[in-house]
Amino acid sequence: MNFVIENSKVIALENEKKIGFLSFEISDEELTILSTVVYPEARGKGVAKLLNIEIFEYARKLNIKKVKILCSYSQKYFLQNKNQYLDIETVLINSGEKDGCYI
Repeated sequence: MNFVIENSKVIALENEKKIGFLSFEISDEELTILSTVVYPEARGKGVAKLLNIEIFEYARKLNIKKVKILCSYSQKYFLQNKNQYLDIETVLINSGEKDGCYI
């Protein structure tokens, strides 16, 4: 599996075919995770977890110190792995609406 970052998305590719993506925004030195989508044929293979690992590594690469998380899956991922991200201030945001995460 390969990952490409373009147009505010981390895109997961398998055999050059798009199998999922994580959308985000960057502003004022903060990164906001908006949604995670894994296509039905790729679900259950750990794609969403790997997309989240990629976005946190991308934040580190850009020296971003604050990540806001709207996506419910990404919030769950972070809570299970927060000890790996002690160097990044992380805020979980409850949007109160369907959050666009399809895992």
